[in-house]
Amino acid sequence: MGYAVHLWRREAPADPVLVPVERADLVELITAQGKLEPKEYVDVGAQVSGQLRDLHVEIGDRVRRGQLIAEIDPRIYAARVEADRARLASLEAQLAEQQAQIVYARQVRDRNRQLISKNAVSREAL
Repeated sequence: MGYAVHLWRREAPADPVLVPVERADLVELITAQGKLEPKEYVDVGAQVSGQLRDLHVEIGDRVRRGQLIAEIDPRIYAARVEADRARLASLEAQLAEQQAQIVYARQVRDRNRQLISKNAVSREAL
């Protein structure tokens, strides 16, 4: 009889809660420790050094042989080229001046030889 009273005093089960169904992504997070290693190592280098102007890839991007991955700012090298051109022009002007001096010295030498051969002037005077 005690059991019958117990069943009689027991509360009625609660009505189920209804919720509308929605489509959503299921995110499952797994935390682990480990060490990542690339499939292969590739040495990347540049023929010149300088500051990067543009970077055409992101970390983790796949690249193929010959693909441009970065550009170095050419302004420093362009300035050096201009300075070298100016120096070359200056040296060419100096060379032309020295060649003109050689031509003049040869003319003076030839004139002096003629004067000496005609006894128009003594060797000491030259």
